Amino acid sequence: MTAYHNVGIESSVSALKMESYRLPAANGYQHLSNGMHGTTSDAIAIRYVSNQRSTTQGHDSNSSPETYRSGVTSLPKPPPQTANVELDLQMQPAPLTEIFTGDAPSRSSLSPVPFVIVRRSGTSAAFATLLSISDEGSTDVTRRITLTQTTSGRYQIDGPSFSDSFLDENNFDFQHHVK
Repeated sequence: MTAYHNVGIESSVSALKMESYRLPAANGYQHLSNGMHGTTSDAIAIRYVSNQRSTTQGHDSNSSPETYRSGVTSLPKPPPQTANVELDLQMQPAPLTEIFTGDAPSRSSLSPVPFVIVRRSGTSAAFATLLSISDEGSTDVTRRITLTQTTSGRYQIDGPSFSDSFLDENNFDFQHHVK
């Protein structure tokens, strides 16, 4: 099982049919609301859109370091700025993958934030996932980053100006190419 949550509004869950789902009332699930459930064997794609206000230090307020930062700095603080930020989550396909979405509490926001929980069964389950971020000035061409798996088992990440690949076996093998 893998889980992820992010500030903003979840704008899409692939082309997957999701149905209302009552989450369990124990083991932390009782804090989640608006549960939805679906099953797929296809790749998963979710976009989170956030009208996010940067912190007084000018950093992304959704990052772990910024969430826990003490706020002490010797530099003058820039004025807070607001921008639309989009985060795309892409996960490789696997047979009979269960997807749960809904709203969860957040340390960095007074409002609930969207979450996704992905469950897979079997003796071995992989959750190869790519998170890519873009701002409101990005176009589909400049922000398009894709994750695929080749027939040899290598994971391939292609962006507008780079190509990375890696093999996650006993010896991690990573390759980076600039286009």
